[in-house]
Amino acid sequence: MKSMIHALYFEKINAQIKKIFALFLFVLFSVTLYAQQMEVTRSGVPIHFGLEITPSIVWLKAENPLPPALDGNGSKVGFGFGLMTEFGFSRNYSFATGIDINYRGGNLKSLMKTAIAGGNPGDSLSTLTTSNYTLEYIEIPLTLKMKTNEIGYLTYFGQIGLAPGINISSKADIQTQTQTVNSSGAGSNTTTSDSNGADVSKAINTFNLSLIVSIGAEYSLGGSTTALAAITFNNGFLNVLSADNYKAISNCLGLTVGVLF
Repeated sequence: MKSMIHALYFEKINAQIKKIFALFLFVLFSVTLYAQQMEVTRSGVPIHFGLEITPSIVWLKAENPLPPALDGNGSKVGFGFGLMTEFGFSRNYSFATGIDINYRGGNLKSLMKTAIAGGNPGDSLSTLTTSNYTLEYIEIPLTLKMKTNEIGYLTYFGQIGLAPGINISSKADIQTQTQTVNSSGAGSNTTTSDSNGADVSKAINTFNLSLIVSIGAEYSLGGSTTALAAITFNNGFLNVLSADNYKAISNCLGLTVGVLF
């Protein structure tokens, strides 16, 4: 029964991936045809290409209604980099996309308490597991960028859209602390084990989808070249964990810096 549920889940995820990438290809093709019909001049509507990096703070928001309890356990430093492309369809609006490599993740902890079979009443076994996840994704942002007219050398903008992503690497540093409590007064015994850099790909879903919201400014460097900086918030929609009884959402707040040509 469980294997059937997993099969249906991954079939649904694969269907979502196909739909989103089909939509992306359709939009990209349509915008490219439109842009090719326009005369690209210094006073016209250009197509921009560029590079960006995004140092960030990343975290996992845990939502687990059933025991054993799963909770967030703090944030960590993330990083992203990639290529940007903007297809303008008016002076103040453009379709912005590209391809990014993003390092996400965060810290989770889970606590499970069980009675010891065959022991005295009150004897218990507590297992505390803390995990520091590093998740690497290839993402294709699909966003609408809205810009003001140039004010001096500055242009201010807002950006909103979606970022479908594919997980390409999943690592975790895992610490497991087990405590046995003896109700007879013999005390307790605690053992700790560590596993650093463990491959947890099987515990992570392949597909992720996030909402992107950013605000920032561009500074003209002359001609069509601009430097940009923006505060970017990336809010996950889907569970990054593959286990049925666990749920964690990937979030990110970063400072994007780049150059458009």
